Amino acid sequence: MPVVVVANPKGGVGKSTLSTQIAGYFASQNHAVMLGDADRQQSSKLWLSLRPEQARAIRSWELGNDQIAKPPKGTTHVVLD
Repeated sequence: MPVVVVANPKGGVGKSTLSTQIAGYFASQNHAVMLGDADRQQSSKLWLSLRPEQARAIRSWELGNDQIAKPPKGTTHVVLD
């Protein structure tokens, strides 16, 4: 499973913008995509909630009973912001 991590210690450099665009590209190519938001501001998570319903699905973390975040079953591509 390809995992793309977009990371930079500086804020305001476009990490969330790039992450959402990469996830959107993978989804447009019919991949089962997960976009994980590890940023305090949760900008990527907000973007996911604003996507149109007719857009191809991009999912977020699933929390298990142990409260460990994991990609949803069937995920083929992961993008981490």
